Amino acid sequence: MLSFNLHYQREDFELSVKALSLPLLTGVFGPSGIGKTSLLRLLAGLEHPQTGEIKHLEQVWFDSNCC
Repeated sequence: MLSFNLHYQREDFELSVKALSLPLLTGVFGPSGIGKTSLLRLLAGLEHPQTGEIKHLEQVWFDSNCC
């Protein structure tokens, strides 16, 4: 299970995802500029959100409140 909540901001873009748990992630879709690629880059660890956490099962991939 993949679970995350995060806030990510760049100069001209802001992405906020409230607590969400997904048993399976099969696709991300939406209009151009909505943050699909940014979300996937955050989940892959290529970029880091300003706040939030990302977990897979019990393994913490990112936690802004930690160390």
